[in-house]
Amino acid sequence: MTTKKYILVGGKYGKPIGLPLEEDGTLLLTTIQSIFPDAIGLIFNDPEGRGVFASRFDGSRFHPGGWYNDVIYYCAMPRCSSSSSSNIEMILKCMEIK
Repeated sequence: MTTKKYILVGGKYGKPIGLPLEEDGTLLLTTIQSIFPDAIGLIFNDPEGRGVFASRFDGSRFHPGGWYNDVIYYCAMPRCSSSSSSNIEMILKCMEIK
């Protein structure tokens, strides 16, 4: 029996959630979007303090070349999500000047 591997992924709000990796060590965008529907990418703070990095993406899978065990990955989201455009509160939030 193979042990399933997970990484911690956080969205804009709430606690990070453990998402399962595929057998080849990749993470499917559909897996992320099942929890964070508007996610378009993954970013993380480099554990060596060199900055924020994006995980490599091929259009369907993230290929990190090795996940960090002690890092929380965060979903990259579009600035204004089209799937929430019918929600007036979200539209007003998207219009805020950052």
